[in-house]
Amino acid sequence: NEMYSAYRDFFARLTPLGARHCSYGNRGINESDWGASRVDNFYRVALLCGDGVAMQNYLATQERFNDWKGRRHTARSPWIDYVLPLYAEEPEPVLEADPVKLFPLEGWVTVSSAAPSDYQAQQEAVGMVFACRSRGGYGHAFRSENAFDIHAYGATIAVGGGTTSNQSTFANHTMSHNTVLVNGREQEAAKSATVRNCGRVIAFRKEKDFVYWAGDATRSYAHDAGLARFVRHVLFVDNAYFVIFDDLAMHEDADPATFQWLYHVTPTVGMDFDRETFSLRYQVDNTRVLLRHVANTSDLTYED
Repeated sequence: NEMYSAYRDFFARLTPLGARHCSYGNRGINESDWGASRVDNFYRVALLCGDGVAMQNYLATQERFNDWKGRRHTARSPWIDYVLPLYAEEPEPVLEADPVKLFPLEGWVTVSSAAPSDYQAQQEAVGMVFACRSRGGYGHAFRSENAFDIHAYGATIAVGGGTTSNQSTFANHTMSHNTVLVNGREQEAAKSATVRNCGRVIAFRKEKDFVYWAGDATRSYAHDAGLARFVRHVLFVDNAYFVIFDDLAMHEDADPATFQWLYHVTPTVGMDFDRETFSLRYQVDNTRVLLRHVANTSDLTYED
């Protein structure tokens, strides 16, 4: 069944091996959870489908979590791990051919300067995971359309969701993710069974020196919020840095609004903010970050 390899491709890119956290679902901040899941399942996918990338990610996950080398977790359906090797040989490990991927139907963009399943290369890589999903966040996912996580040089330098604990009100609320509030109001459409389209990726283009995409999350917000447009344009330039342009507008008959541009960093680190240039410098592990607002800074206020 080719869908097993499709699932593997999605989850390998959702949290590349250079990432420390993931903000898109419950327990995503717990590295051992998604790491153990790959050791449990990617080996099975590798044998079942002859999937070399699954084999590569399985081996590299063990490399990353050094004390897991040689581990084959068999807590669930252990007979699978005895039967599969009798009928299938281990495929040769293979890296993803392209570290950039658009999932248009699901509403995800994943970009990196190195293959997501190459643990060593990911220590020198820069990447982003971006979501603008038609169904929005429900169940164990969160209300965070047009939000992103950024990973760089073995650290996760921007990530939402707080602890991402199950049933955490903060994790579920849009305020905890790297997107926008309208007059302090969150994205609410995914709560409603009547809304069939919360957002979608409306543009995607890949060239030699950049990747560009855009997400339209307008319908994620309640109708009475008065929001006419929220389109987030993103450029990944030279495999090194990101440029984000947000196109925000209210309906003509709506009251003036304040947009809150949210950006989250964990763990707690020092934030060096320069009001004159409206720039923020900080460091996570050995990765140093510069975040700067370029346009219309006279209209902005900063709050930590």
